[in-house]
Amino acid sequence: MIYLLLLVSFVLLGIDFYRWRSLIRPNILFLLSFILASSIIMLNQRNWDVVLSNRFMMYTVTAILSFYIGTLMIDYLHLRKKSPLSEISKESLSIMATPSKVLFLIAIVAMIAYVFLMFRGIQLSTDVSFMLRQIYDRNVAHNGSNTFVVNQLVKVLTAIANISFFQFLLDKYVVKIGKGQWIHVVAIMLFLLMAAISTDRNILLRFFIYCIVLWILFFTAAHKGKITRAHLKPLLKLALYLVLAVGMFYLFGKLKGYKSDFGRSISLYGGSGLYNFNLYLNESLPVYYKFGAVTFRSFLGVLGRLGIDSLVQKGPVFSEFIIYKSKTGFIYESNIYSAMRPFVEDFGYLGMVVFPFIMGLFFETLYSLTRKSRYALSWILYALMIYPLAYFSILEQFFNRFHLGLLYEISWVLIFYWYIRSRRVIKEKINGWK
Repeated sequence: MIYLLLLVSFVLLGIDFYRWRSLIRPNILFLLSFILASSIIMLNQRNWDVVLSNRFMMYTVTAILSFYIGTLMIDYLHLRKKSPLSEISKESLSIMATPSKVLFLIAIVAMIAYVFLMFRGIQLSTDVSFMLRQIYDRNVAHNGSNTFVVNQLVKVLTAIANISFFQFLLDKYVVKIGKGQWIHVVAIMLFLLMAAISTDRNILLRFFIYCIVLWILFFTAAHKGKITRAHLKPLLKLALYLVLAVGMFYLFGKLKGYKSDFGRSISLYGGSGLYNFNLYLNESLPVYYKFGAVTFRSFLGVLGRLGIDSLVQKGPVFSEFIIYKSKTGFIYESNIYSAMRPFVEDFGYLGMVVFPFIMGLFFETLYSLTRKSRYALSWILYALMIYPLAYFSILEQFFNRFHLGLLYEISWVLIFYWYIRSRRVIKEKINGWK
């Protein structure tokens, strides 16, 4: 069964790449998520005593095909309706690429405030792992939530890191001035420090996905829009960056006191979600559907804050842990079930048809906007929002992000992007008032 799932994923990925020569199309990232998880399951067949059911294959392949068909519909409309490429002037790009001392100072102040607030109330020690474990336990006790101020500091530092990396690539591939790049490096290092203190490795993973996607957008724009054999060397560098990202992900887990070795840690995070979905279908298939209460839990929570409490889904935010014991004696504990579980909980098999299809429509529309412009805001937003596809075989991160946190996250990016584009005008107005 696992070989059939890998075959379907590779065939669809090959067709998409042959047609478009792009590594960051929604279909590519979506299918790579399944290929990674399926490969991990395949490598752990003996340890996990893997048995995949026919129901699992039917549900999973349906989700893949539904997403694929959704993207094809947008492709068809995009090919029929051609529009001119929108480009920003070279002067405006030079202004945008110039490092901002204002954003740098904001990042410094935000980081100092964040460190003070996060370490307040815990027992200080020279053992960093001990302190971070206290922060992690506190986050778990509060269902992963922090105060409004702490959350906004996280959004600000993340947005500045996103903008800084965009400016860095803009300078490297387009403007090529190379002035003050250390500011971008420091801003990104502050973000990495914040991610480590937060104990939330998802923040780190989302940033790495953002960086990779944005880099490929710039790289392909500089090489006539397509990946070819001539680009093998830069792609090897990308592979090294991926190894570095995985290594940092593992080290961040060690800082929290996790005991798993590297192979076990990567296997559980990257592959257990898809296999747990198989176990869920076999052992816990819902008798009564919840009709959107699980998939839209976050959005309904926002409505609850507005006073519509009757729609709020009660119960824990995180899925229950499963303790899996294979016949070979291998044991693991996990609470991720891929993005597909909430769809099944709400609508059964119909959820496998509807929700991936909606995601295919949305992300292909977002990608089509990046093809209509160069070095623009649409590139940042696409790189920023595409991560749910990479996460699909791990856990649901698209509909689950329909909450105020996403609104704040995008708003800070828009504010800082507007500033780096408009700062010359702002400075001229300030000088005029003087």
